[in-house]
Amino acid sequence: MPLSLTFALAPLLGRVFQRAPQPPWNDTAAIRDELSSAERMVEHARGLARAQAIKPQRQLGSPLLNRLAANEASLIDSYRSICAAVDDKAAITPA
Repeated sequence: MPLSLTFALAPLLGRVFQRAPQPPWNDTAAIRDELSSAERMVEHARGLARAQAIKPQRQLGSPLLNRLAANEASLIDSYRSICAAVDDKAAITPA
């Protein structure tokens, strides 16, 4: 086999005989990703804010503050539910 053909087939053969990645549902670790610090989250939020375009006209749809208030209420409800479960000595799983 010519040397140039061998080099051309190398990437293809590497993919064919490469070990397939394990699906994430086989991961038995409780938390799969690193938790971000508060400083890292602020840095990320600033980066997202810089990447957004500002439009001078009002947008249609539900205002952001209403959605944020609904999200806050949902998070507080979840927090209270988890606290009640802990008080009842129920098993708590990471989410």
